[in-house]
Amino acid sequence: MRRARIIHVLHRMGAGGTELALRKIVAGLDAERFEHTICTVAPVPASELTTDVRFVSLERNGKKTGSLVGDLTRLFLREKPDIVHSRNWGAIEAVLAGRHAWC
Repeated sequence: MRRARIIHVLHRMGAGGTELALRKIVAGLDAERFEHTICTVAPVPASELTTDVRFVSLERNGKKTGSLVGDLTRLFLREKPDIVHSRNWGAIEAVLAGRHAWC
């Protein structure tokens, strides 16, 4: 059976509550059933790239990054995730992009 693909979208990786919650979700889901990709809006710190989780970054810097819908839609069409998970305002456009990718 194919593992379910999950793309987790957030603004950046760091030491905050959202990031900690995401790490717990990834660690808590059965690796034989779920394949995780973490997509960040901001560049991924080199310290994060030492984990077993795959990272994809939109490489956007600064507070005003412009619309993310197009970039995220293209990412979702390319990656074909079964689940798009976003739970923060910094990446709320993942909701619209997910809708565009599946309509």
